[in-house]
Amino acid sequence: SHSFSVLDDSKLEEGCLLYLMNSGHKVEIIVHWIQMTIVQGYHSGVVPPPALQVLSTLSSGVVILMNARKINELPFPLGYSQMLLALLIIYSIGLPITCAVVLTTWYSAAGVTCVSIFVMWAVAFISIELEMPFGTDSNDLPLEDWMESLNDCLEVLLEPRSAVMPTFNFDPEDLMQGSVCRVMSKMSSYSSSASPSSTRRSRRRSSAIAS
Repeated sequence: SHSFSVLDDSKLEEGCLLYLMNSGHKVEIIVHWIQMTIVQGYHSGVVPPPALQVLSTLSSGVVILMNARKINELPFPLGYSQMLLALLIIYSIGLPITCAVVLTTWYSAAGVTCVSIFVMWAVAFISIELEMPFGTDSNDLPLEDWMESLNDCLEVLLEPRSAVMPTFNFDPEDLMQGSVCRVMSKMSSYSSSASPSSTRRSRRRSSAIAS
């Protein structure tokens, strides 16, 4: 099981916090609380109408959560897994006998047997790891690190300096002078990058025209 860190839950009402901790649908409850807060802010005039688009974003997040929950809660069918395991065991027992009968040398039989059986069991174990990506093994997804990164981003956005928009001192004269300087620099760089062969061709062309 994973233990995720949150920013600050001490500001929540104690009864709501206990209800959330004892519930089996924590994500749905939190999303519902966020939606209620946005709707109440819209009716009170705090939230502008364009900000209501965040409701559709929350709904998309819930859909993604349901898809991830399917991967976590719906295992591979038991009958298929048992049949694959039985076939692997039969393959591991029958292949050495077949190679010993068919092949002429012992080292070729041993090499073919070891490589084939290793590949088949490796694919089986890889499929087992891919079936459950939300575990705590070293090959699973780093959910705790992603949660820490999300908390860091939220803390940065909650800083007072993040809410201050930068100012821009616009001067049309400086803008025109800068564009003229850029055009002149491009023209000078183009003229300096002209190859000597092109210069000689232009000279020959001018001399031919003069003759």
